[in-house]
Amino acid sequence: MREQSRVSWDPPPSQKGALVAVPELVVLNGVAAGTVFVLGDVPAVIGRSPEAHLQIGDPWISSMHAMFERRDDGVWVVDLESRNGTFLGEDRVGEAQVPDGAVVRLGRTDVRFTVRHVVADLPRVPEEPPPSVVRRGTVRTDGTLSTRLPAAHEPEDADPYALAPRLATVLRISIDAIGLDPVPDAPERLRVALDAAAHAALQAGGVVGRLAGVGVLAVFGLAGARPDDAQRALRAARTARKVIRANRGLDVRAALESGPVLAGNSAGATGFELTALGPAAEKAERLVAFAARGEILAGPGVGRAGGLTRVGLVRIGEAEIEVFRDAAP
Repeated sequence: MREQSRVSWDPPPSQKGALVAVPELVVLNGVAAGTVFVLGDVPAVIGRSPEAHLQIGDPWISSMHAMFERRDDGVWVVDLESRNGTFLGEDRVGEAQVPDGAVVRLGRTDVRFTVRHVVADLPRVPEEPPPSVVRRGTVRTDGTLSTRLPAAHEPEDADPYALAPRLATVLRISIDAIGLDPVPDAPERLRVALDAAAHAALQAGGVVGRLAGVGVLAVFGLAGARPDDAQRALRAARTARKVIRANRGLDVRAALESGPVLAGNSAGATGFELTALGPAAEKAERLVAFAARGEILAGPGVGRAGGLTRVGLVRIGEAEIEVFRDAAP
């Protein structure tokens, strides 16, 4: 993912001091990853065209791909007869209501819809923001976004994705492609498998990074630990395994562990590079190398809470830890 930037929003005077809902689209992957778009009252179109309100340079996205609009019963996404379709979860939709937290796929770009509640006594954005502020579009007075002229983005709070010590669940998925080399379309099938692994983790609520090899790193709880982080990570691993196994000749090796990590964006203001270091990340990394083809392993931080089958003690580095195996086929 790239830089985490948020469109600053200044509420109408009548709403100053009130608790208001701010609907946002968070780009999760691709060329615009990390960007946060605020949805105003006017429908917003996403596409490749400079005329789109939210321009994303994904070649799989149509010029005018889809429209997000606020209706009386919530926010809806409307496909604008795009070539590659608009998906809510796994379903291709013409139009559909988007629940809070849902992931919408446009081409090969995933965006998460969230509703953020803020106290609307925010200061106005200065006309001349400091040089370090990222510019992406112009915020109109009604809160909608125009791409005609660049406008200020500035952080309203501390970046929740900044590299910092935290409790989180780390998931590692490695694509097992043994024997695939002779297949003519092997590179494309590997790419599809990687996309499936990343999409499964995104759908489950993780923050995802691609690794140099054929693998995916996902961190659950990056913006704040949740009681179900381990279960969501396990669900993502199971989903990835099921989808990838359907692509003949491919399988996965996966591992997850919960605990203390130094995790977040290690690229600073210049971009987004997901990093996870520390005990939980090290255990997940060693366990994925230890896993057999098609196997999902978990450390003690996940296994005791996940209802998994205990394998026994395994030496990880200089220490022995309890290891658990997913019993699901």
